[in-house]
Amino acid sequence: MMKKVIIALIFLAINISVYSQDTIHKVNEIGIGFASTSSFSLRYQWGIDQMVYRISLVSLGGTNSNANTSYAQTNTIVSNNYDYITLGSTSNTPINLTGGLNLSMVRIKQVNDKFGFMYGLAIGINLSYVETKAETNYLYNPSNYNPIPSNYTTTSITSSYAPFIGFVIGARYKISKSFFVYAEITPNVNFTYAQAKVNNTPGVNTPQNSNKITRTYGLSGLTNSGAMITIIYRIKG
Repeated sequence: MMKKVIIALIFLAINISVYSQDTIHKVNEIGIGFASTSSFSLRYQWGIDQMVYRISLVSLGGTNSNANTSYAQTNTIVSNNYDYITLGSTSNTPINLTGGLNLSMVRIKQVNDKFGFMYGLAIGINLSYVETKAETNYLYNPSNYNPIPSNYTTTSITSSYAPFIGFVIGARYKISKSFFVYAEITPNVNFTYAQAKVNNTPGVNTPQNSNKITRTYGLSGLTNSGAMITIIYRIKG
């Protein structure tokens, strides 16, 4: 009986030791990454030092712009013998948003205390939404009549979503016990569904409205130009 108790205690001690080691080596990390001066990502990752699971908000970006163009007054004669004098146009992009969600798992193979290679799998989706508004001003002048001011407004909306699956290839450099730098690319196969809508307000010589949908498959992320550099802070580990 005593022999069985001793064996049980040894087995329990071994399991406690293994559990303690796993607990000690578990890590939790947060970071911010950059693919360009206008695109960044936020990341949370957990696991052990040799393998981490990651959730990333990627390619986050947002801009707006305004532009004004003045034209020299020129007459344009169309088939119905009506003349148009273009005065100018204004355009702005009040909404220009991009972003995506990326789930990945990577293994790190240490070369030395500071440097290690990493590889893994990633799945995710990238989204974009751009809205542009433009107003064109001109004079409408039928023969033998005084010029009549006229304008129309064009609203263009382009949106897309692109799910993907791919590989993560890169390296990790240890700056200190708490800070790391990750450099990686994610070659992937993706499918993009995109829609482009153009709506115009009624006016003289107003272009027709349109709604175009495209579906494409692609391969991307193979070049260093799309590399992501991420600075990671280790919260626990």
